[in-house]
Amino acid sequence: KRRGALGVVLGTSQYIVRSTSKRLSQQPASQKPAKQTAKRQTVQLDMAHHLSSVRASDTKPEWILRGGLHRLGLRYRLHRKDLPGKPDLVFPKYRSVVFVHGCFWHRHIKCKDASMPSINQEFWINKFIATIRRDSRVMRELHELEWKTMIVWECQLEKDTTATINKVANWLSQEKSAPNVSFGAGSARVNRRELIRASAERVRSRIRGYSTGVLAASSGSFL
Repeated sequence: KRRGALGVVLGTSQYIVRSTSKRLSQQPASQKPAKQTAKRQTVQLDMAHHLSSVRASDTKPEWILRGGLHRLGLRYRLHRKDLPGKPDLVFPKYRSVVFVHGCFWHRHIKCKDASMPSINQEFWINKFIATIRRDSRVMRELHELEWKTMIVWECQLEKDTTATINKVANWLSQEKSAPNVSFGAGSARVNRRELIRASAERVRSRIRGYSTGVLAASSGSFL
């Protein structure tokens, strides 16, 4: 019964949407509601603002992984421009790189965070395809240069923080010169809370600095 009722509701909603769209398309441009045009423009501006505000680096998941590995004694370099894809973390000593991928942008398979936007789907599909192809090309080029690669997903770092950091540390420890370290079970909970709190504060600090810079630039001066 619940499925039947849901089907009726969805069918009715789809009929209303189709009927409304057809009726509006038949109207002269001058008679189309101004509110809808304004709303569409507002959505487009909101999307443009959102995309421009998304940072490609120094994200919260990156800070979590950096903090955890640093506390384990592992040292790294960030976003080396001489390597394909400018990896998030580079371990020259072990000739290994780690990418911290956002589940939404890089399309994490079977992850609820990799949802498909309901608005302007053609734009998003093309953008996601381009991202996936670029990721594949970057991995291929790194392997050709004999670099080891690992992808860590945003949801893994936020939900299974300690286990994910240990996984990266163990992956690196396969090299003979790498230290064999991991978070102890007794301190895992404390470390996770501390890492997440510190990472969130780092991101807030970056956002405040970014916002200040934007406001200064818009006013014609720099602080």
